Amino acid sequence: MIKTFFKRNTTRFYHLCIFVLAFLMMFPTVVMAIDVEMEVAETAQIIPKNIPFEGAKFLNELGSVSTKEAIAVDGREYLLYCTFDDPEAAVENIHTELEDFVNLLQTTYALPDFSPSTADVYYYASIRLLDDPQRPEWYTECSEEFDKMEIFYDIYENTESNDTIKTALAANQRTSANASENVMDLSVALRLPYGEYAAYLDDNRLTLSDVREQLGINDLNFTVSKGIEYASAHATSPNTWNYGYFFIQGDCANFASQILENGGVSQVVYSSKLSGWWHKYSENHAGGRNHFYSNSWINADTFAKYMGVGYKTSNHSTFSKNIRVGDFIAYDKNGDGSWQHIGFVTARGVPGTALGYIDYKVAQHSTNYHEWTSGTKNGWENAISSSGFYARVRR
Repeated sequence: MIKTFFKRNTTRFYHLCIFVLAFLMMFPTVVMAIDVEMEVAETAQIIPKNIPFEGAKFLNELGSVSTKEAIAVDGREYLLYCTFDDPEAAVENIHTELEDFVNLLQTTYALPDFSPSTADVYYYASIRLLDDPQRPEWYTECSEEFDKMEIFYDIYENTESNDTIKTALAANQRTSANASENVMDLSVALRLPYGEYAAYLDDNRLTLSDVREQLGINDLNFTVSKGIEYASAHATSPNTWNYGYFFIQGDCANFASQILENGGVSQVVYSSKLSGWWHKYSENHAGGRNHFYSNSWINADTFAKYMGVGYKTSNHSTFSKNIRVGDFIAYDKNGDGSWQHIGFVTARGVPGTALGYIDYKVAQHSTNYHEWTSGTKNGWENAISSSGFYARVRR
């Protein structure tokens, strides 16, 4: 869930990367402020597009989806996220389809009525219910209700993501010849769907190794056995005192970050939550702790882009053959360009089983479990729709 804004002078480009890569982390809904001057960034503008998006059958039942805008730079175009053509109708349709489930969420958490302005509240409530003691026995991440809610919200949230991209681009200005112009650089590119972001890196001849080097993250620092030890201990017993826990919006990326740190990867610390990869805390007067995080620590899509996606596929069987113990894994439900969930592989089965894939054991939060994919609680084999993708994050 990215083409040349930099001129082909590679020496100047690599110097530039040192400045901009420090600012790359954020939620899709947060605007990044850039203090450094982008001397070789190129003029950009938003242009209209009309590209239909073909998703899963159920997504089509909610309403038509299309990509409506792109960023144009020097003859190249970077697409924004696809969105519902009629968002209000999509909200009505998902409400009708999941009326009993919506009523359950409303009653359980005393929520306001389901509407375009509260759709996000219901989506996060559907995540919260997965680990709630009040959860009905029939409700798991494999449930049809959760699957459909996730398909809906994966597209519905993109309007806000696009607004954030446009706001960031508008705020990223360069003044020349007594005039101001919007410019495209890496800080904006990192907000784009991952396919567009990857194209941007390719156009600028920047590899994942280059990005990791600039970010100060050394792959060799991660000790898989220590990561597995921590993941096994805290998958179902969250280390809330030391790291906090996100009951509302989901804790998957927070847990993945904890595994990385306890496996030996050093934090990349900045004062702004928009930069680096870090977690801090302070003692409060009540005897507890207040926790603070970079966006890359707690947001699945930002975590994946920060750490780097080395492989993706829409086929689960192929995916299972290309992951190994110690890998972080992600999925994009509809293939719209945003990674929405992160897990960690702690064990792997043997090939040749009747499952149709190589079994693997996942430690994750939201839902909190440490289970084999072949089990009833782990839903990774059915996590994506027909248009979605699996990914291997960081190797």
